[in-house]
Amino acid sequence: MSVSGAERDGGDGSFSAAGWVDAALRAALARSLPAILEPARPFRPRCLLLSGSAALGEAVGWGAENPAGRLVLSDLDLGLVTADRVPEEDRVRIVAAARAAGMAVASAGLQENLARVRGAEGPAGGSRPPGDPAVFPDVEVTLGFYESAWWTRQTLTPGMTDARSRGIVVWGDTTLPARLAGPVAGRIHPWEAVRLVGNRALELLAAPGPESAPALRPRGWYALAKAVTGLWTARLIVEGRYRIGWNVRRALLEEAVRGPSARGADAVVRGALAWAPFLDRPCEQTVPTGPAWLPAYHDALETWLASLPPDLRGSGEAIEGAFLAEPVSLRERWRAWRAEASPIRGLARSTGGSGKCALPVRLARARGTPGGRRMAAAVLYWRELPERPEPAWGESPLAAFEAPAWEGHIRRLLGRSAPAGPGCRSRLMATLGLGLPSATGLQEGIKG
Repeated sequence: MSVSGAERDGGDGSFSAAGWVDAALRAALARSLPAILEPARPFRPRCLLLSGSAALGEAVGWGAENPAGRLVLSDLDLGLVTADRVPEEDRVRIVAAARAAGMAVASAGLQENLARVRGAEGPAGGSRPPGDPAVFPDVEVTLGFYESAWWTRQTLTPGMTDARSRGIVVWGDTTLPARLAGPVAGRIHPWEAVRLVGNRALELLAAPGPESAPALRPRGWYALAKAVTGLWTARLIVEGRYRIGWNVRRALLEEAVRGPSARGADAVVRGALAWAPFLDRPCEQTVPTGPAWLPAYHDALETWLASLPPDLRGSGEAIEGAFLAEPVSLRERWRAWRAEASPIRGLARSTGGSGKCALPVRLARARGTPGGRRMAAAVLYWRELPERPEPAWGESPLAAFEAPAWEGHIRRLLGRSAPAGPGCRSRLMATLGLGLPSATGLQEGIKG
């Protein structure tokens, strides 16, 4: 029977307060189990762990009276622990199968599908989604890979902290989550705040804007909401005050402006407060007014970067100083660059398998990892705003920077120029290979 990875805090076991979101996630999980576990059998799977907002019961979706207009906004975050290392080419294949399972149409007998996977009795919580046959919205499935021998040596990230306390083992050894390092907020390395900000900037770069097709706009707003509120979470990490669950972190946000020790609302706090209602219940009524879109993120990002402590900010320019100082061992750094140079990574990141989206390996002689450099490039774009973003998020609150200056920064970070073409944002996305399927990298997996 599927059980929590460690003692859970209350709740009714639902993935979401919205019944239709809960049902859609359970349907996607039922499809994902065989899609992941069957091809992973040669590598001796030990455990498949669900974490993130679904495990916390905080998953959300964009509601609509017509079910066809509904969108599940939260991911289904899964981590696969295996006895043997999964080679890169197999990771690509398994990740693609998991993503396809999230996009499939559910049918009758979802629970019966689980019986075909050895040892699986059903998703945590157990009840069969209503409808026979049933049709549910698409769900984005993300998947990380972990070797059991290295499981207890994982870097303590916000995601790993959440997984230990609130993760759900949906298949396999239910004792593995409890073997992770304990959820002590002060033990999360401050650089994990940098990683969180960088990942959110990358997600926003690839997200549709409010002038895109109506059916896609909620995903853009959701990406922006996560980017803005993520700066508040990043501040808590740096200060050693990270807490599990958005609802708890939101209470700390309210205290920051109304509590007895309130310090006032700077741009980070104001931005998070503006987007907090949307994260609670994504809909037209909770989207902030236009001026709180891109300007709120831009101002909060500037404030957050300026507030970084000297040991995290490093010397010189704030973005390069922080994002190129990832605290990884020389062995881990070498593995990251070696994976960057592999044909499989190039195939996964580029159109037609040309490998043009891989960063030049000569950068390995300089600071940083491939992932850190990509995150720095995304954060740099949103801080400098070298154009009116496309699709438009709204006018920039400041005078636009000269594109040549931005291009010089990108060339230094990524080791090559962005390809010619209209739109700095589109050119940067092409350089980074965003929007294309790829295997999880060295530090990816359970997301913070």
